[in-house]
Amino acid sequence: MPAFVLFGPRWDHGDAVANVTWAVDPTIPSFFLPDIVEAFASWSAYANINFQRVAPGAGAEITFSNASIDGASNTLAYASTSYTLGRNQEYVRGTVRFDADEGWRVDGTDVESARGSVDLYLVALHEIGHAIGIDHSTAATMVMNPSISSGRLFGLTQHDIQAAQTLYGVRPGAPSFNAETGFTPDATPPVVPVPSLVVPTAPTVPTAPTAPPQSLEDLTDPVFRFFDTRTGDHFYTASVAERDQILRTIPHYHFEGVAFETPDDGPGTVDVFRFYNTATQAHFFTTSEAERDQVIRTLPTFQYEGVAFQAYGTAAGNPDALVLDRFYNTQSNMHHYSSGGETAWIQAGNAGPGWRLEGPSFVMARVGSDGRPAVEEGVHEDGVYEAGSPASLNPFEHHDAFGGTLVI
Repeated sequence: MPAFVLFGPRWDHGDAVANVTWAVDPTIPSFFLPDIVEAFASWSAYANINFQRVAPGAGAEITFSNASIDGASNTLAYASTSYTLGRNQEYVRGTVRFDADEGWRVDGTDVESARGSVDLYLVALHEIGHAIGIDHSTAATMVMNPSISSGRLFGLTQHDIQAAQTLYGVRPGAPSFNAETGFTPDATPPVVPVPSLVVPTAPTVPTAPTAPPQSLEDLTDPVFRFFDTRTGDHFYTASVAERDQILRTIPHYHFEGVAFETPDDGPGTVDVFRFYNTATQAHFFTTSEAERDQVIRTLPTFQYEGVAFQAYGTAAGNPDALVLDRFYNTQSNMHHYSSGGETAWIQAGNAGPGWRLEGPSFVMARVGSDGRPAVEEGVHEDGVYEAGSPASLNPFEHHDAFGGTLVI
């Protein structure tokens, strides 16, 4: 029986070689990059999967960030992946977050728990393993073990490699593996090209304004999004106080970052009203006063919570406008809000049965440029492993935390 465990999905199902893009956000220190690049190259050395670094905001499939999780010496990092349903489950995105409170070591040497510092390379190996489809293992000598409590670990072990090769196949020319010494004496991992990041040259700043002063891109008021792992619902709030209270008190609400931006109350804006449905434990949003009043009169399970934030009355003349479409699921009686390519993706049936497009819902200012709200998903509050959460957009998500109470 193999020592490794696989989640099930993989990247680029049916392709001979999987190709996955990745990026780091501004919270990742530059001195983290060599170990992250090396970790990707280690997996590619053995399995038919290639990794290409792209610029932030370029629609990377795996993204990295660095922020506080639960303090030093607890959860070291976590990974979250989303994938499609069906016979051939395929990953659509992944996120990795390192705990900024840890004492990271980035020299790439061996690691012992007694040293009191965390080897970034090994943790990156572990989280990338999750991001490509490998679950936790109880084998003490595997990188994919949920914690490292004693001994030495230099990199991928035989079972880690077998797991990756089971998912993606053996890379031609990959070295054989010796369980005692690692690589065979006469073989070294093949060199896997790591393309350099090409960052576009910043545009010249004009000496005079060339855009209307009311351009949506000038907005700075964020709307935050949470993913409810119990219901699969997404919750939106513009209140920093409410965001912080949820982070402190509701562990099954996973913070996904800024979804879009909202204008201040003024000419040309409309209220977005918020309801809480006690039957589904999900939230409902509308800008229609008539619909708001009808819901209050006729749907007793919908509790009116007031104005959530502002939206624009129209997208006309605003190239940076983000129109949120509203879907209703006839099976779960829940709503989902999407835009651009995500709307087409749901209409194509990729999010599962029962979704019916109800039309445009409200207009906000976009954060991303790929047709989806630019969110960071998968903050894991309780520091334990959680898998198979139901979701409305990508019906299942894996959330993983790496660590425990030991420092590695």
